[in-house]
Amino acid sequence: KELGADFLATGHYARLHFEGDRIKLKSAVEENKCQTYFLSTIKQESLQKSLFPIGHLKKSQVREIAEEANLPSASRKESMGICFIGKNKFSDFIEQFVESKSGSFFQLNSESKKETLIEGIKHDGVHLFTVGQAAKVGGLPERLYVYKKDLENNIVYVCEKTSPALFSSSFTVENFRWIGSRPEALKNGKEMDCWVRTRHRTPLIQAKIKLAGPKDEDLPDGLSISLLNP
Repeated sequence: KELGADFLATGHYARLHFEGDRIKLKSAVEENKCQTYFLSTIKQESLQKSLFPIGHLKKSQVREIAEEANLPSASRKESMGICFIGKNKFSDFIEQFVESKSGSFFQLNSESKKETLIEGIKHDGVHLFTVGQAAKVGGLPERLYVYKKDLENNIVYVCEKTSPALFSSSFTVENFRWIGSRPEALKNGKEMDCWVRTRHRTPLIQAKIKLAGPKDEDLPDGLSISLLNP
């Protein structure tokens, strides 16, 4: 609006579909490149003014178009990083906003279910870890995975990849906003069948959802999600 433009076009792999005066966010044609996971929090008003001109194309087709137009990006190496931090490391970027603080690792023993301090190995802060990710725990031969974090005590808990601690059949989300209006199927405490993606590029999972928390139409929803397969 400030620039006097009618629309904003971006290179995200996603598609838009109008139904009357409302718009829906749809997956890109090439599932492996689909970026709707990151775009899912954009409000209806903003999507109304957005264009995603390559969502119906595959990456190979986009490169062909770029080559024909002699664009330098045609042969550029593909980036898997976070676009707005450029070539910087994520840890360097986040430390501009969150101070590093030395903390401990605790490892879960799958048999005894006990959580034991990993002696002599520290991390630089729980803010650098995400539940489910592979954790770099120096000095250990096997790769471990984060299954929970203790923000107050700055502790990262890790376990083996096959540990049940990494799996869950249900969870809740907060501050969820619908791109359109809240589905009628969720009224009066009812459940709705849907597909859920828990991380970018992970497969869609069948689930049942229902409202949890505030039911005010002007407030973000809380959702209770039950997966058919953990």
